[in-house]
Amino acid sequence: MSEAKTSNFQIAQFFPIVNWLKNYTHQDFDGDIFAGIITAILLVPQGIAYAILAGLPPQMGLYASILPTAVYALLGTSRPHIAVVGRVPKTDIYRNIARHAVETWHHLLLVRIDESHLFQH
Repeated sequence: MSEAKTSNFQIAQFFPIVNWLKNYTHQDFDGDIFAGIITAILLVPQGIAYAILAGLPPQMGLYASILPTAVYALLGTSRPHIAVVGRVPKTDIYRNIARHAVETWHHLLLVRIDESHLFQH
């Protein structure tokens, strides 16, 4: 692999935005703006409230709610993760079949879809 490709691969490992920004569309932008507004509506008051409860100035709550979100936008990805899952033997726990030794059934397909990190909880 050439040195330039190796360098780009290393950058993309830490900044996933490098990979998906090439294919970013106006429709993606509209969805991201909407998600950003909803996130701000939820996180800003929550951050201020937690700061006040902790005895800190409300500004600290703003920093705590805005800064991590901005960093996540650069370092994270909002693409959903889709996994086929199976049951871990003798438990009620389900895991990704590509990573774990699990039970599967030929007549049943279990799929788990994880949305963006911010909207999982």
